[in-house]
Amino acid sequence: ADARSRMIDAFITNNPNPPGRLDRLVEPKDAGMWAYGGAHKAFHPLARGFVETYGYQDLYLVSASGQVVYSVKKNAAFAGDLTDEKLADTLLGQAYRRAVAMGANAIGRTVASDFGLYAGEVSGFILQPVVDSRRAVQGYVALRVNTDELAAVANDPTGLGETGDVFIVGEDRTFRNASRFDGGAQALDAAGPGDHVDAMLAGETGVTIATGQDGERSGIAYSPLGAGAPAWG
Repeated sequence: ADARSRMIDAFITNNPNPPGRLDRLVEPKDAGMWAYGGAHKAFHPLARGFVETYGYQDLYLVSASGQVVYSVKKNAAFAGDLTDEKLADTLLGQAYRRAVAMGANAIGRTVASDFGLYAGEVSGFILQPVVDSRRAVQGYVALRVNTDELAAVANDPTGLGETGDVFIVGEDRTFRNASRFDGGAQALDAAGPGDHVDAMLAGETGVTIATGQDGERSGIAYSPLGAGAPAWG
């Protein structure tokens, strides 16, 4: 069997843990997996701990050629090829294509996919190149962002009073989190027109009076989030 088939057999097909908890397997028992299995045994607990601590959905290691050589959760993209049609059009494939298209300009920067549905959930991916001592790209680290965690941070009511609401807006002018109020805007809803949205996406910070999401005139403060979330605010 080829390497991809062996990885899928070892970590998915023959995994003794139930679906949704495949990440519990640290070292596979399958024959012929000792080299990869040893590296996985050393790296997996660290990666899993990082994902759990910071609230990400998953962490992936991708080769320069697009092979998904590692994932914490061992979901559909694991052991796949992001240049194949099946995965190329996914959000993870999109982030990979954008990073490859940027070439050396992606080094030291965070490359983001659009936000949309991935495995039935609203998600997005952020990706950074891994370079060697000569600053040649050897692969990529990708993180699947959990909108529930974004909502928990944005919707902290501290200092918002009874009517205040916080939204994270992406470069596509859609929300990355839902309103803290029942019946309010949801993740992926359009932020709508407004000079404050244009200004924020252009990297500006300010305060203005404009029409809010509820259709009422409101005081609106806006600011970009910074390099960790490109063109978000």
